[in-house]
Amino acid sequence: MFQSDKELIRIILENLIDNAIKFYNDSERINPIVDIRVELEDSHVKIRVIDNGIGISQVNPDKIFQMFSRASERSGTGGIGLYLTKTATEKLGGTIDLRTTPEGFTEFFVKFSLNGTGNGSSSQTQREPDTELTKAN
Repeated sequence: MFQSDKELIRIILENLIDNAIKFYNDSERINPIVDIRVELEDSHVKIRVIDNGIGISQVNPDKIFQMFSRASERSGTGGIGLYLTKTATEKLGGTIDLRTTPEGFTEFFVKFSLNGTGNGSSSQTQREPDTELTKAN
């Protein structure tokens, strides 16, 4: 694992967990749920973050990961966190997706390879350290 990979993983975890906590605080729910799971399967890491905060309306998943896109006007954020999360995930050769439920749960799934090969491919990829992602934080 490259040193820059640790920073990319930090960006992913920090943004997903921060959003889960931040948007729970904005909700009117009594019992908060923020469930974080990290699994190692073969040479892949799977991260899953689930919360029952204000939720994300039925929005196009591609749009929610665009820069300056917000799930709702009441979110009060700049709309950069999920963009940075997706960018960091893609730099690791991974994927990110989300699922929402009518009960208000939002679930983010991130999957990437530990060996830097992306979605199960067998060829190694070399990446230059990226400082652009950390500048925006």
